[in-house]
Amino acid sequence: MRLPERDWQRARQPLLFIAVGVAAALCHFLLLTLCVARLHMTPLWGNFIGFCGAFLLSFGGHRYLTFQAASARALRQMLRWAAVSLAGFAANQSLFAVLLAWFGAAHYRLWWLLVTLTVAAATFIIGKYWAFRHEKINH
Repeated sequence: MRLPERDWQRARQPLLFIAVGVAAALCHFLLLTLCVARLHMTPLWGNFIGFCGAFLLSFGGHRYLTFQAASARALRQMLRWAAVSLAGFAANQSLFAVLLAWFGAAHYRLWWLLVTLTVAAATFIIGKYWAFRHEKINH
């Protein structure tokens, strides 16, 4: 059974958001783990490095795939996505720091996963309706 075209288009955006988000989260997680395990950084510094890598991947993926916002307004979209991402990172880093303080760093990967899943839904909504919203270009 196939979805009608209109239903597929409606389902496509959240699926692409999840795919790009999973790729960015994997990049974030791998950089975090590398920084802690190999470079002996604290989990909070590793989280910051992971965020930087994930931001670049997620901006490109969401701009060109999820929200298909390839337009002349790339700088505005990037600044908006940076604001969304930085707010999400601030929430992520704060919650991550609380969990590390309460439960220790031994299970930092689990704390990071819980925090990341918590922040992801808000990022989708703000990205869709603000950062990458379609705007009419007046000439």
